[in-house]
Amino acid sequence: MIVNTPSEAPKTLFLVIKKLLFNYKSIQKFILKQAFNTKAK
Repeated sequence: MIVNTPSEAPKTLFLVIKKLLFNYKSIQKFILKQAFNTKAK
């Protein structure tokens, strides 16, 4: 994502953090699932 003006930077950063927080649970589940699959082998 390209930021043209400095004033857009905090807004963009906020959106990225918000997205990360929104996806945190599903990401955590995915990591646990991958770890479980690796341990099972």
